[in-house]
Amino acid sequence: SAIATRAAHDAQGDEGPSVPLDEADCIRLERARLVEQYRQSVLKRRPRFLPFSECARWVAAMGLWDTEEEWQEWIANGEKRNPYIPSRPDEYYGKLGQWPGWASF
Repeated sequence: SAIATRAAHDAQGDEGPSVPLDEADCIRLERARLVEQYRQSVLKRRPRFLPFSECARWVAAMGLWDTEEEWQEWIANGEKRNPYIPSRPDEYYGKLGQWPGWASF
């Protein structure tokens, strides 16, 4: 198997001699690689929202909004905490052909 090495840099940034990594360094390096791999996978994920009927049921249960303007104001104030409810339900459910209008939301 290949031996992991790290380049020692001098003050000018030129590469110096290669220094073998000890086991602790290899573990830290692998952990950093895995953390970055996980971060990248999270960034590539698409949001998962509830089906329209369940979303509308959640909105009705909360009872905080009667109009599109109240909903947009609530979103603008940063109050939305549910990751399964889209900030723009008209756009999201509209693309799916499931948006009956704000009166049904």
